Amino acid sequence: MKVFCITGNRGAGDAIDTFASQGIPFEFKTVSANYSKPARHGIKLAHAEAVSMMQMNGGGIICEDDVLFTSPDSLATFALCQKSAWELGFDILLGGVHHCKPLGIPIHGIQQITDISGMHLYSILNENVDVMKCPMSEHIDNWIGKTYKVAVCWPMIALQRAGYSEHHCRVVDYRTDFDRYPILL
Repeated sequence: MKVFCITGNRGAGDAIDTFASQGIPFEFKTVSANYSKPARHGIKLAHAEAVSMMQMNGGGIICEDDVLFTSPDSLATFALCQKSAWELGFDILLGGVHHCKPLGIPIHGIQQITDISGMHLYSILNENVDVMKCPMSEHIDNWIGKTYKVAVCWPMIALQRAGYSEHHCRVVDYRTDFDRYPILL
């Protein structure tokens, strides 16, 4: 499994440990966020670079350096959801986000969504996805309704270990903030 990790000042150690905990062999590549630009734009460019690397390497998944899985079989579940999403013609599969609005009934472990913010693990299923067409947002939010058909693993299989919340304007730990960030629906 190829993994492309967006890293900042903390490095990729936490994410590597997270993937190693799943017991599935993986090949890890890092993409450093460019903080010399405005932070939100620099991180978006890192996501775009990771997508490009993933597409040139024949697929894989993209994560951020603070990703945390919700169960011991999260990666295996993601692989099954990835297969279902690809077969059903989705362009992007998300494994973990802060907020999303599901649409309809889950099919084969995936759910179509109509709104999204803050993704931390995802895969591009359509080689024609152009990240640079997405809004200039740190996490490339709100792909839905723009260009692409987006699915999410349901229930979600990943969350953010810790990070900055625009909603609270403070540092938060998403493991203890599920009332605000319902990642384990």
